[in-house]
Amino acid sequence: MEATKPIPLNWSPNYTKKVSIPLGAKAINLHFENEMEKNPSVTELDKSTYEAFQQKEIEENGSLLYFNNFLNFDKETLEKLLNWVDEGNTVFMSAHNFPEKLKDTLEVKIEPFLFNFQFIYHNELKLVNPAFGDTSYTSATDYEANYFSEIDTNSHRVLGYIKPVAESDEAEKESIDLVNFIEVEFGNGKLLLHTFPQAFGNHFFVHEENYKYTTNTLQYINWQKPVYIDQYYKSGREGVDSLLYYVTQNRALKWAYYTSILASIIFVFIQGKRKQKPIPIQEALTNKTYEYTKTVANMFLENNAHKEIATKQIKQLMNYIRKNYQISTREINQQFYKELALKSAQDVNLVKNLFEHIKYIEARDAITKEDLMKFDEQLSKIKK
Repeated sequence: MEATKPIPLNWSPNYTKKVSIPLGAKAINLHFENEMEKNPSVTELDKSTYEAFQQKEIEENGSLLYFNNFLNFDKETLEKLLNWVDEGNTVFMSAHNFPEKLKDTLEVKIEPFLFNFQFIYHNELKLVNPAFGDTSYTSATDYEANYFSEIDTNSHRVLGYIKPVAESDEAEKESIDLVNFIEVEFGNGKLLLHTFPQAFGNHFFVHEENYKYTTNTLQYINWQKPVYIDQYYKSGREGVDSLLYYVTQNRALKWAYYTSILASIIFVFIQGKRKQKPIPIQEALTNKTYEYTKTVANMFLENNAHKEIATKQIKQLMNYIRKNYQISTREINQQFYKELALKSAQDVNLVKNLFEHIKYIEARDAITKEDLMKFDEQLSKIKK
């Protein structure tokens, strides 16, 4: 949907020579190409002014032409530029505003015009030179009017005016001619300052006969001598090597790029959720009862605690008989012997001898190792 909907008109300033949007400069640069074909001394500068001066690409007795929505030179560049003007050269600048240091040096002030009760207005522009006639040129649309609110009338020469024209009768009396184009003598050279750069934009230049206004302002430059047309200090200047910049300038590629970023974020969000970790294999706990019992028994044997071992074995035997043979051990008599012998599949005399041996152990304070071994042998026959 985004790729197929009509492209809105782009009104952002972009004074590069190949751009055909309203505030691009394709039309005026076609005019400059004709000038360059007729006059080889007219050239373009695709690098900074400071660099051009350093490499001595700018000759004496020439003119420099700048136009952009803003111009902002650093201190070193401005010093070199003013020194070059002082030597007898010309600089033409068209912008809404100029560097503060330049305005302070030339003693000028620039302000935007505002009606008291209206915000939308169009402009009428004219030049004061009688050779250009008394024609006023109407701006193609509602552009802001910047003007020189303060100049030195003794050293500054007015070359042109801009007149904001309101749509309502109430503000008509506020429509006055405002200075927007001046010539400033500086040493042996001069600066031409113009505050309506839209005159170099496509929309103004091709509107009716407005091209005459733009070309007439350029007549203050001596085109018979070297003229350097700046193509570096431009909004939207070409020459960006970034692949990402190229992608974002193409609508289809831009939205494909945004879609891929969104898809990547969704993928990371979904795949980044906590997953079930692999469950490590846990070895089953081994029954260490035998080892434990053996360890404890060895402790008793080392201490010659034969009676204690036998006593514990007797308790285990009684519990074994109750649990496995379901025989009460409360009374040990002839009936008990017969029943235990029957369920354990042993001889009655063997069972009787075992319990008589138990009585023997219980009656004594201590027993020998041989007594314990004999008891263990008899006990193993019952606990099969």
